[in-house]
Amino acid sequence: GESLEVFNSISPNGQWKLYVYDSNDGDVGLIAGGWSLAFTMLKPVNQVADLAVSAVAMPSAVLAGSDVTVTYTIVNGGPNPTTFAAFNATVPPGAALIGAASSQGDRSIDGNQVTANLGAMASGATATVTLTVRPNVAGTLVCSGSVASAAETDLNMINNAASANVQVAWPV
Repeated sequence: GESLEVFNSISPNGQWKLYVYDSNDGDVGLIAGGWSLAFTMLKPVNQVADLAVSAVAMPSAVLAGSDVTVTYTIVNGGPNPTTFAAFNATVPPGAALIGAASSQGDRSIDGNQVTANLGAMASGATATVTLTVRPNVAGTLVCSGSVASAAETDLNMINNAASANVQVAWPV
């Protein structure tokens, strides 16, 4: 064939042969300077990764002044790895952020704002970010977080944010 598209997503490594069609009579002609063939493998421009986050609060009901652990689970559903994933959460008014930890990368705390730089995530990889929160008013405490990729296209943005609700009551 004349089209090289049959080789898309196939490794070019291996034995290659050059066939030359000689249309002249006798032993006439030459390939000046020899010949060479070079291939460059490129990543597609728009790599796709599906980052998703879920949230669980334990316990889901507490007395004001008691600590709650909120665990956010971040998953890269692929098909490609991410070069850099970032998680953000803000503890809402009526609660104090006591501490935060992440299973990979680094995290920073600025008041009630937590940012976790999770770094690269392979397709199928999972990371967690855990917050310890102390609610100080009665009612429903909604702890929300979101995740984003720096370079990859995420075609399913609806699963990039999650919330966990905690019912908070006054001590009797």
